[in-house]
Amino acid sequence: MTLEQQEKLLEFVEQSNVYKPHLPMMQVMFGACLRVSETIGLTWSDVNMKNREIHVGGQLVYYEGDDGYCFHDSETKTDAGIRDIPMTQMVYDAFRKQRELNLMLGLQSNVEIGGLVDSSSIQSMDVR
Repeated sequence: MTLEQQEKLLEFVEQSNVYKPHLPMMQVMFGACLRVSETIGLTWSDVNMKNREIHVGGQLVYYEGDDGYCFHDSETKTDAGIRDIPMTQMVYDAFRKQRELNLMLGLQSNVEIGGLVDSSSIQSMDVR
């Protein structure tokens, strides 16, 4: 996706009553050059607001298992995928906005993935 296409998409999302709640995570994804699976796999423990860094150590993938479709945490595609990414101002502001949205909407997650429960998911998903 070109920079111009990203800007147009973010502008559309920002103006949309339907998609606007997803704007912060889209800004994080584009601003930090993350894959979708890496973005949805982030937890608040991966985000260092003080040092303005994001630690990417894994990803969340959706696949068909024995019990139907489910999320599964996995390693990054390559060892080079494990990395620390400095935050731009847009990404920093997007994380602050996401945290505000979570608090405002009373969103808390207890996501169970692979038998483990993670209560720090960035987007406060309920995926069981």
